[in-house]
Amino acid sequence: MAKSDGESFSNAPEFLKIAVDTVGATNAFIDGVEKLFDTITFFSSVNIRIFNFTKSPIFFKDSGHEFGDFIGDTLPRPEIRAKVGDNDNDPGVDAFISGNKSLLHTEGTQGHINYDIDGHNFFIGWDNPAFAHNKSNCEVSGPRAKRFRVFNQIPETGHKIHAQFAIWENNGPFSVKSLLAPGTTVIQNPHQQQASSLKLMLGI
Repeated sequence: MAKSDGESFSNAPEFLKIAVDTVGATNAFIDGVEKLFDTITFFSSVNIRIFNFTKSPIFFKDSGHEFGDFIGDTLPRPEIRAKVGDNDNDPGVDAFISGNKSLLHTEGTQGHINYDIDGHNFFIGWDNPAFAHNKSNCEVSGPRAKRFRVFNQIPETGHKIHAQFAIWENNGPFSVKSLLAPGTTVIQNPHQQQASSLKLMLGI
């Protein structure tokens, strides 16, 4: 499983730092979400950005909110495209806003999304509570989850914040054994294993 439970942005890979710094200037859609975010005045809101640095598209599966909801027309898009060629400067990206319009200020906004990438589940989650530290997490699960790496970042405090999520591919090669589910037995030579078993039975 590839997993990240919220990290300092200083630990982010350089290609992600560049993408975060430049995406608003190069992507009109992302810039539009940012401008909408600037106008929001209610208590709790999170501008969520997902960067896809893999060579595979990511497809939306389902989402949910424990508190709050998506704001305006900024719903997660059905697909986040793959990066263009081998260019880490042109990843697929989506952005949307999660918020809570309640006037009581006793709840923040908390939600999650499940995506599919090459038959693996890519989960992202965020929590911007009213009276505690912010949290975020993401992970990839599936038979070849070690193929991927993930990163997420959210400020520890604040109620109008940005959260970044990113996924990219590890550089292989991957051994067959490392890609199998835990507990799977790998038989390198069936005849050799049978001979060993026979010797064990005969006590030799």
